Amino acid sequence: SVNSESTQISSKRNIAITSLAIEKEVFKKYPFVESSTSGDETFNAKNASNRKAYTTRLRKLYINIKDIRNQELRGKILKGELPVERVAGENDTELMNPESRKDRNDNQQRLMKQRTRQSLGKTNEGVKTNDFKCPLCANTLDNTLLLVSSNRHVGKCETWGNKNSMDTNTSRVICSKCDHEFFR
Repeated sequence: SVNSESTQISSKRNIAITSLAIEKEVFKKYPFVESSTSGDETFNAKNASNRKAYTTRLRKLYINIKDIRNQELRGKILKGELPVERVAGENDTELMNPESRKDRNDNQQRLMKQRTRQSLGKTNEGVKTNDFKCPLCANTLDNTLLLVSSNRHVGKCETWGNKNSMDTNTSRVICSKCDHEFFR
């Protein structure tokens, strides 16, 4: 019983020492002065920026280390397998629990696929059309038409009267025969 109490005290001391070491490393990365009376606006702006980055970083570290599903991270930190310098500087994704990291990566890939031009048309998201002729092979049958952007917004052209640049759309056409991509 005395031995288990001694182990708990030692463990709590180790946690406290490690926590302070991590906080010290984060402060090294984002130093700030508690109250600045300096008239230097650049210094004050940098000081405020560092203070915000410091508190944000500590909050994110706290959330990731405290996460009940992130026992592996806590164990590595407390055993010294993951140095405090690295913990303080590690990106947020690396500190997440494996399940959250996988979900985040899946979401990023899904969003990237939605944004990239290569994903357009390859998943049959376009409209089949015979209205456009491929400049390479002259094919006009079942080409895929995709609306890439619509430039309909209030801008200089409306204010200054340039009617030629109003309502312009950019469409991407993918040839069904040779896979050549061209714009109309």
